[in-house]
Amino acid sequence: MGVHPELNHTTATQFEGWKILIGEFCATYNDHPDAKCVVDPASVWQLARGYLGDHAADQKKLSGMLEDYRQDCD
Repeated sequence: MGVHPELNHTTATQFEGWKILIGEFCATYNDHPDAKCVVDPASVWQLARGYLGDHAADQKKLSGMLEDYRQDCD
């Protein structure tokens, strides 16, 4: 998926960046002629079970936001 810098280090910006990245990943896969099925972002988030970050406050908050979003997708 690559390395993508954020415009700033706010949790909201990082969270939106993750949602955009997963959306682009799904769109790229779905547009490929050899795609076996359609993958929607919610199904990817349902499979997410961890997030690797440091112990900074923004990363802890982001981890919680990603977990809440994953549960919403379930």
